[in-house]
Amino acid sequence: MIETEMATMKQILCLLLTAALLITMTACSKKQPTVPSEPEPEPVPVQPEPTESTPPPVIELEPEIVPMPTEPEPAPEPEPEPEPWTWPTDTPDAQGLRADALPSIHATYDSFPLLSAMIVKNGYVVDTYYKDGYDADSRFILNSASKSVTSALVGLAIEHGYLGSVDDRLADYTFELVPETAYSSDDLNWTVNGSRVNREHDDESLRDIALVADSVDNWDEYDTVFIGYPIWWAIAAWPVNNFVKNNDFTGKTVIPFCTSSSSSLGQSGELLAEMAGTGDWQTGERFRSNASRDDVADWVSSLDLN
Repeated sequence: MIETEMATMKQILCLLLTAALLITMTACSKKQPTVPSEPEPEPVPVQPEPTESTPPPVIELEPEIVPMPTEPEPAPEPEPEPEPWTWPTDTPDAQGLRADALPSIHATYDSFPLLSAMIVKNGYVVDTYYKDGYDADSRFILNSASKSVTSALVGLAIEHGYLGSVDDRLADYTFELVPETAYSSDDLNWTVNGSRVNREHDDESLRDIALVADSVDNWDEYDTVFIGYPIWWAIAAWPVNNFVKNNDFTGKTVIPFCTSSSSSLGQSGELLAEMAGTGDWQTGERFRSNASRDDVADWVSSLDLN
């Protein structure tokens, strides 16, 4: 009985040991979870040291891209010159005037010392009238009417930037002959013996008066030159001499004019023309000390200037 129980106990113990061994083996066979680690960096290849038997490595470089030069942009073409302005014309009827009335109007013109007339309506020339051989290309002496034309031209010159304003000095747009050594009032007092002008009059070698400037910008662009001066002892004031001597008047019309309270123009213009040796010199004009603006305007209007 006791042996039987002992055998049974041995079997039970063997079973328990066997079960424990199985559990232990099962636990050992299960893999534990692993924590991912940082990947190891790839090894940098090391170039082998060149030896006599090993050629050095060849390093290929990217070619540099050089931009090709571009063609220069063509210069802009100059703008064409504007067409010369002409006054548009139309028929009287188209502008609301009676064409059949024009013959009687022309007959009225014939009875007056009138050389030309023009009728303008709505900005259109609807009728023109000429007589005694005059036509649209003829030049007329405008006399006092020149003031209206001159004022209109001044307004246009200001509008287009050729003049600043009506307050500008005329000297700003003319070339002034200024002696390097200016004349004082005492210098010009010819009634005093020994004054500068008296010494220069008595000794011609003193009349070589240097000027601040004696050449004009864009001189070749001028076709007509007016030279004004006072009269000194019946000739042109000698400070003008060096200007006349030092400039070429070839192809230019030269018009002298002078101011004097009593002396005439005399031969002053002719003497200057001889001194210059070039240019088409005109007779010129002398103005009194009390000459008016109208006197000057009338003289300019009477000139046959192209």
